[in-house]
Amino acid sequence: MKKKLFTIGTLFILGISTQTFGNYASAAEISPLEQEILEQGSASYARDPLASQYDGQEGNGPSSPSFSEKGEPEGQDDPSTVNGKIIKISDSLNPYTTMASGWQYITSDSFKTQSKTVNSAGGNVKIVITQPYIGPGFTWTYTLYEDDGYKFNKIDAWDGENKKGTYELIANVSSYVDGSNKKAELFLKKTVASATVKTKWYD
Repeated sequence: MKKKLFTIGTLFILGISTQTFGNYASAAEISPLEQEILEQGSASYARDPLASQYDGQEGNGPSSPSFSEKGEPEGQDDPSTVNGKIIKISDSLNPYTTMASGWQYITSDSFKTQSKTVNSAGGNVKIVITQPYIGPGFTWTYTLYEDDGYKFNKIDAWDGENKKGTYELIANVSSYVDGSNKKAELFLKKTVASATVKTKWYD
């Protein structure tokens, strides 16, 4: 009986010694230099690579861009700078218009609910809209969006007259310029889906 107790006690002591020695051995496997390298590596992963460039926090500095899911810089998307307006320029559906100095024609498009996407280099964009009259009781609202590729940013919306004619929509889209192409990808949506409107886009 004493022999058995001695054996159990010896095994218990040896087990504790082995476990303690194992812990020391594990700790001794990493040298101080290796430990320092590991710590520096962990810190570098945790550090924001844009922190020093943009006031310490990505996205919060005064000149800091936000980034899309694809890693491309986004614009500031500031609606307060748009200063958009829509005005009627003609009662005709086929007005003769002369190009004002400074405007460059981009493209034209006819649509019922949503236009195609049009690239603008920023500054003021002008959309000449020709709409029909289809009877009373309709509200014509035009909404300009910027397409980021993974989300749509509403720029502004304007209510037009419920009359046939040609209208001119002008808006500043500079804060919506983004991406590697440095363009604002714009499209126009409208109410009154039963009617087709014609648009001409200028930059």
